[in-house]
Amino acid sequence: MHGDYEFKMLAMIFPQGKAYCSQPGVTITQQQNQEQNGSQPGVTITQQQNQEQNDVCTTDACVKEAASLLHAIDRSVDPCEDFYQYSCGGWMRTHTIPEDKSELNRFGALRDDVQLKLKVLLDEKVSNTNDIDAIRKLKYMFHSCINESLIAERGIAVVRPLLKGLGGWPVIDKAWSGDHFVLEDTLVKLAHLHNNILVMSQVQADDKNSSIHIIVLDQADLGMPSRDYYLKPRNNPIIQAYEKLIHDVAVLFGADDNADTARQAKDIVDLEIKIANLTLSREERRDMNKLYNKFTIAELKREIPQLDWLRYLQKMYEPFHNITITDAENVVAYTPEYFKRVLALVKTTDTKTLVNYMIWRIMQHRVNNLQEKYRDLKKEYNRLAYGQKREPPKWRTCASYVNNNMGDAVGRLFIDSYFTKEAKQNALNMIGYLRKSFNNILREADWMDEQTRRKALSKAGTIMTKIGYHDDLLNDTALNEIYDDVEFYPDKYFENVVVNLRDLIKDSAWYLRQPVDVEQWTTYPAVVNAFYSSNRNSITFPAAILQPPFYSKDYPMSLMFGGIGVVIGHEITHGFDDEGSQFDEYGNIDNWWTTSSKTKFTSKAQCLIDQYSKYQINGDYIRGKQTLGENMADNGGLKASYEAYQTWLKDKQSEQRLPGLNLTHGQLFFVNFAQGWCSLSTAAATHNQILTDPHTPGMYRVIGSVSNSEYFSHEFKCPVGSPMNPAEKCGVW
Repeated sequence: MHGDYEFKMLAMIFPQGKAYCSQPGVTITQQQNQEQNGSQPGVTITQQQNQEQNDVCTTDACVKEAASLLHAIDRSVDPCEDFYQYSCGGWMRTHTIPEDKSELNRFGALRDDVQLKLKVLLDEKVSNTNDIDAIRKLKYMFHSCINESLIAERGIAVVRPLLKGLGGWPVIDKAWSGDHFVLEDTLVKLAHLHNNILVMSQVQADDKNSSIHIIVLDQADLGMPSRDYYLKPRNNPIIQAYEKLIHDVAVLFGADDNADTARQAKDIVDLEIKIANLTLSREERRDMNKLYNKFTIAELKREIPQLDWLRYLQKMYEPFHNITITDAENVVAYTPEYFKRVLALVKTTDTKTLVNYMIWRIMQHRVNNLQEKYRDLKKEYNRLAYGQKREPPKWRTCASYVNNNMGDAVGRLFIDSYFTKEAKQNALNMIGYLRKSFNNILREADWMDEQTRRKALSKAGTIMTKIGYHDDLLNDTALNEIYDDVEFYPDKYFENVVVNLRDLIKDSAWYLRQPVDVEQWTTYPAVVNAFYSSNRNSITFPAAILQPPFYSKDYPMSLMFGGIGVVIGHEITHGFDDEGSQFDEYGNIDNWWTTSSKTKFTSKAQCLIDQYSKYQINGDYIRGKQTLGENMADNGGLKASYEAYQTWLKDKQSEQRLPGLNLTHGQLFFVNFAQGWCSLSTAAATHNQILTDPHTPGMYRVIGSVSNSEYFSHEFKCPVGSPMNPAEKCGVW
């Protein structure tokens, strides 16, 4: 989802078995404690900041946070030389990556904490008197997932009916002939199990008429994380491990362990390499005007005749909700040239190889639903691709599964136990400050002409805010209705998964004939994340992110604005990044920019592209264009939140110090922001992130943002020309 602030923020991990305030306070030099004359543009430095505060916050939350901040800081590093190392060096020295993870970071640690809370709730036995149907079904799914002994006892026989319904897997079925194979029908069978192969079909808001839903056709995902992995030399270790995984899974399901099976596995990979070479890169997919290609099905058949689109889409959607699809149905094809090329490839590919590939792509995922010794087949591939040495504890995997697939029911349990209305109101108050500061940024952007500025302010003013959860989750009847068409059992995990997969397409089809409900939530309460939606022009902050270290009612506001405040500013800025700026206030693709303002916007964006493209880790250079939207949101969110904090100070004129820290609150703001990105990552995981993630790795999210911030240089008195205060800075907002 666009605007995902998620991946690389990290939960505060307090040192175990140590006194929280055992480390000496950080010493700031006399020069650092002197205030410069004059203020930075757009902000007033208040008298409150220039005075030593006598009152100290002594709540447990403040003491814990102070200890955590101190523990993470590396006092031997000059913050003007390397603010990431200064803020995170201590943390990195005292943490190691667990074997079941490929990285350790704040978001991940907070998710681990949420999962632990969920485990306590999900472990409870089903109560026929207290549990509503939605919660009963949720617990049955979770209990079936963690029952390893029963999963092992049932073995791989549970998969046979699924394979038979798909028409068999040639590599394990010597009698397979392909006489009855029809491409469109097999694509649909797989899609009805939430496996879109070759072609991705989904129902979503129309990008040019966001009040209605439409069928969108796109290139499908690949078996490995990114097309880039397929562009490596054929003998690359990751490609070889992927090929071996295909071979081993086929043997598991009954293929002979011989040269012929090895050859078929090789043919699958060779085909997928060809498919990957036909896909658009992530950078090429950032221009929504180029992606948006609207056709009737009749027009699509004439443009791309290699697939019977009417047959495909009728079989996809007509089994549900009395839907009728005709040649006059409108669809949007994001990647028509890809479809032409990939379907031409399909026509020249041996049918057995094609079907082997298509069935492999679903079996790749279904291995995850079997016993541990079968899941272990992925160990070597996961080690090479991600740097993960072993899988997480099963209960964590199961908690993630139900949160991702039954998130409304999980959210009900979470908010009943852990979320308060006070947190929601406090977040709303902070959002009010962030809205005002971002509006001021728009007003002060001297490169925008007035016509474009009016449009920008109108869009900013109509951004919808969603915090915590949708109120319907507290309504038993409404919550039960979400799951009224599925039934799960405590002793049939594999079948439960299949039922859930089939229900996903049914739910998607239902939306096709419904208007877009802008009030509807598109995420779940127990998700540690935040979102901006271009189609809805909305920002969403689920309940799970409104907790320490991002939010606590007991924190000084410098930490709050450096934590959840920057998250809020980040999401607001996404409405005006290189992708979000292509949509108007109603959520439609619309060029609301004048030519002059758009040219200047593009020039400023190019500065960020060039800046981040110079950063590299382990020889991999950051992809400045791929990460542009997130980098723009990082820089804009940091600025907006700092200015919002200054406004709050002017309003309140009171801010308690943290114990043991000789840092001003302005400095604490930036330290807390930076420590949100303290992270450790395996080389493989870092490589994977650079290839696949729209976010820059944490180190350069910090360095890139603060080195562009005049406010940071002011707070830490960084000389012009120092690494964190270059003379030339980039920034759009």
